[in-house]
Amino acid sequence: HSHAAHVHHLSVPWVVRRQARKTSPSARIPALAVFLALVLPSAGSLRPTSLNSASQPLIRRMSQADAFDCRQRQLCEVEALQSMYDVDGSFVVDDTDAHELLKATVESCSAPEEFGGEGLPCLSFRIAHSDTEDTALSHSVKFLLPEAYPVSQHAVCRIEWEIGSRADHEFLNGVIDQYSESLRGEESCFMLVQRARELIQEAQAEKTQDIAEDLALQEAVRMVQDVQISERKRVLGRRLIYFHHIINEGKRQCIIEWAVQLQLGGYSKIGWPGVIVVEGPEECC
Repeated sequence: HSHAAHVHHLSVPWVVRRQARKTSPSARIPALAVFLALVLPSAGSLRPTSLNSASQPLIRRMSQADAFDCRQRQLCEVEALQSMYDVDGSFVVDDTDAHELLKATVESCSAPEEFGGEGLPCLSFRIAHSDTEDTALSHSVKFLLPEAYPVSQHAVCRIEWEIGSRADHEFLNGVIDQYSESLRGEESCFMLVQRARELIQEAQAEKTQDIAEDLALQEAVRMVQDVQISERKRVLGRRLIYFHHIINEGKRQCIIEWAVQLQLGGYSKIGWPGVIVVEGPEECC
C-alpha cells in the first residue's frame, strides 16, 4: 500500500532503529534508504523546488552584470547630486570609506563579469535644505540605496523636520515611501528631494492655517468673555431732568436723537414745566 500521503504519521520501526544503532554511521544511510523504499514507494516521484524557478522570484539573485550596472548607476547619481547640493555643504555622505571602497571596486572592473559585489556596503547620504526666508521649512532628507537600486529596488528615503511632530514625520515618511516605490526602476533621488520639499511646504501651510484658526478662536472666546464680564459689571442708571418748559419742536427732536445716540430710553413731558425721565447704562446717563 502507498503511504506517501501519510509521511508525517510514520516513524522508523523499532527493529530498524535498533539495527541502525549497531551499525556504523556510514552504514546507517543505506539502511534508512531501504526503509524509505519500503514505506514510500512513490517517494522517488517527489522533486525539490528549484530556487531559480518561477515560483521563487524573490529568491533569484542578480547577475554580475545587473549588480555592476546598479552600483555604477548609484555612483553616477550620487556624483550628480553632490555637484548640485554640495555648494553650501548641504550634501553629506554618511560613510566616506564605504563610498570610496565601492567606487574603487567599480572602477577596477574592466568588464561587468569581473565585478564581485557581494559584501560591499550600501551607499547612504543626506541632503539638507535651509530656507533663509522661513526657517520653519528647513529640513533634511536621508537616503539609503539598496544593492539592487535602481533596477529592482527603490531608494529608502526618510525626511527629518526639526519642528515636525511625531505624527508629522509618520505622515511625511509614509507619503515619501509610497512615492519612492512608484519610481522603482529609475534614478529617483532628485525627484524625492523635490517631493520632500513640497510636502514640507504643504505641512507648514497647514500648520500656519491651524495656528491662525486657533488664534481667531481664542480671540472670539476672549471677546465673549469680555462681554459676559461687562454684562455682569453693568450698572443701570436713571435720571429725572426738570425743564422750565418743553414746547419747541426742534428741542423735542434733539431730545429724541440724543437719547438714541446714548442708548437711553425713557419719557418726556411736554409743556410747563417740562420733565425728562431716562434709563440706561450708568456711564451714558
